[in-house]
Amino acid sequence: MLAASTLLAACGGGGSDAANTAGSALNDSGSSSTSTSAPSGSSNAGSTSTTGSQNTPSATFPTTVIASVFGGTNSAVRPLTILLQDDGSYFIVYSDPASGNPSGVILGTGTLSNGSFASTNGLDLALTGVGGQLTNGVTLSASYAEKSAFNGNVTYTDNRVATFTSSYNNAYETLPSLSTLAGVYTGSIANKSVREDNIVLEIAADGKVTGHLTCGCAIAAQLQAQGSAYAATLDFKSGSHPLSGKSFGGNVYLDSAAKRLYIVGKMTGTEDRVVFVGTKSS
Repeated sequence: MLAASTLLAACGGGGSDAANTAGSALNDSGSSSTSTSAPSGSSNAGSTSTTGSQNTPSATFPTTVIASVFGGTNSAVRPLTILLQDDGSYFIVYSDPASGNPSGVILGTGTLSNGSFASTNGLDLALTGVGGQLTNGVTLSASYAEKSAFNGNVTYTDNRVATFTSSYNNAYETLPSLSTLAGVYTGSIANKSVREDNIVLEIAADGKVTGHLTCGCAIAAQLQAQGSAYAATLDFKSGSHPLSGKSFGGNVYLDSAAKRLYIVGKMTGTEDRVVFVGTKSS
């Protein structure tokens, strides 16, 4: 989707600090990454396709679930939140050490064998700026101890190496109430082609999700409980945005201590992984 940058520029979002790509963000961060292949110990039930509310006509919910969540730091002292899913996919969100704001994500898929996790297809993506994504490829090697630790290193294509350590966070094992999730979240969305920050999502007490991107593209979804977590399909409607007319099926995790919402999954009908990270303001 090389057109992503052009489309965003055409509707006033371009020129978006192209230098602020994943590559340069990681030069600052010495970013870290992790992953997992279907680790056991997940208390989440497998999700099923279901007909959601009228706000989400596509309503294709994820067929994978979050298997583990870890919190830690990398060798650049950047805070990390690591979400491992039971299909072997992983999302490692790293934040600025001064502000604590998310600045990038490493995502991909890997395999777990005898406590060792390996991934050769990782991508480091920026969560800041608006426009096309410039990806930075990584490989990941880590040790995995169920409900304990996920530690390892990430190697970039230019041979930079970043280490990371993390410990298990069991908060994802308890389904939060919709009233706890309800609020306004400002954050970023990113996949291998597009990044956009300053997105606003609002979750109502009944689980209805609304929001908007640039160029008049509206976001609509309905949270649905899937075992001990929630899932949602975000539909991107109208407007002239690279995501217009598409949808994103993701699993929802709320870090209530940090007031931070994570939605991780794939663009519907593709293997293109995508993440939303937002901080609650009200």
